[in-house]
Amino acid sequence: MHTRQPHFRRLALALACSLAVTLTACGGGGDSSTGSDELQPAAGYAVVQGQLTDSSGAPLAGAQVLAPFGNNQAWGGDTDAQGKFAFQARAADFTGVDPVAVVIHKPGFRPTTVYFGGIQQGARYVVPANASTSPRALAAGEYAAQGLIGLWHLGDDSFGGSVNSRLQTGTRGRLADFVITTWTAEHKAAYSQAVVEFVGRGIQGLTCTTQFGLAAVGANIGAGIPRYANPGNSDVNGGFTRFALRLNVADFPVGAQVRLVAIAGNCSSSDLDDFEFTEAVVRFER
Repeated sequence: MHTRQPHFRRLALALACSLAVTLTACGGGGDSSTGSDELQPAAGYAVVQGQLTDSSGAPLAGAQVLAPFGNNQAWGGDTDAQGKFAFQARAADFTGVDPVAVVIHKPGFRPTTVYFGGIQQGARYVVPANASTSPRALAAGEYAAQGLIGLWHLGDDSFGGSVNSRLQTGTRGRLADFVITTWTAEHKAAYSQAVVEFVGRGIQGLTCTTQFGLAAVGANIGAGIPRYANPGNSDVNGGFTRFALRLNVADFPVGAQVRLVAIAGNCSSSDLDDFEFTEAVVRFER
């Protein structure tokens, strides 16, 4: 959905756009403002702004900066030629959420998340220009999950408030999967291991059967070749935790499509793990 107002951008994060690498490829859009300290928050809104640079310190243009909320929506904007961005976000959309995650995406770069303690109306939140907040270019053997834009909430909770580990988006169901790459002869010769990296909160892997991993799928593979692992628990206080799961992919066949898979596991006979995750990158190694 689109709500057009001066200096505002509200975006739909549609599950159907699972192969898109940018929101605009899924029909996202609306007005955004790149710029400045002159942007003043409207009543009930806050301003999120900053400047992004690449690893050399040069401005990072064309990056999306998103503050996801609600039912797969986000407030956000794009960086301009100087790497600057500014947008407004409605404070009521983040009531009780702590921390609020702001996710930065650019094709060919690792996604990055910046955290604020909350979004208060009338406030200004600044993302500083430094190496920790700017995405770095993907290295050889690294792949970002295609279509994993913003935050993804899996589980069985329809979630629309500030409970449940203070999650800030609505659930997308029990399972999600994303294209990583097509497994080539060059991949098979060079790599036998994969490290699945992501950040998440609300994950209760020690008491639930939650799984993250990779699957090789294709017409000649039958049901596919799964390589999954239980990540354990994220921060018990509701903060984001960084995970790195190592998997053996030596038997992935040439021509298979490699997909990242996340599954909200059973915590009891009637309850699934409810969690959010983002920044998913797969790094292949020897």
